[in-house]
Amino acid sequence: AIDLASKAVERDPLRPASYNNLGITLLAVNRDAAAEAAIRKALELDPGGASWHAGIGRALLLQGITDGALREMQQETEEVWRLSGLPLAFHALGRRSEADAALAALKGKFADVAAFQIAEVHAFRGEVDLAFEWLERAYDQRDGGLSDIKFDRLLQRLVGDPRYKAFLRKLKLPE
Repeated sequence: AIDLASKAVERDPLRPASYNNLGITLLAVNRDAAAEAAIRKALELDPGGASWHAGIGRALLLQGITDGALREMQQETEEVWRLSGLPLAFHALGRRSEADAALAALKGKFADVAAFQIAEVHAFRGEVDLAFEWLERAYDQRDGGLSDIKFDRLLQRLVGDPRYKAFLRKLKLPE
């Protein structure tokens, strides 16, 4: 996947989405600094692009650069991505009340279209039962985020739970 994403960048080096796709792919394999650089290139090419700041924020979060992650999430122009990123960053910073408020805002506005992202937040916070509840909602909503389930590092706390393998089977994905 990294080779294919890199080839897409080579073929059209002015297409921001190609850099973003490369960044997302790099995040999946723990190459967070390289992912950050790729998504920053997408932002450079398209400063108003939706999800670029959130993607950089996730890369920073996974590198343990929590203050930077929060700054990026706060700059995200697309509301759903901003609201799905803020509870992650606030939680990582130990700012519980702000994390709770951000998660409540996400649920209040986007529960019907961002169930997967809500599951990510609950998983990242260690709220495993709630994460599985929201994954089920994502399944019922046919949430496209479910295509990321096998490589989404925000869901790592779920992997050892027997419900995770059962959910993968439900999605008809290999365990």
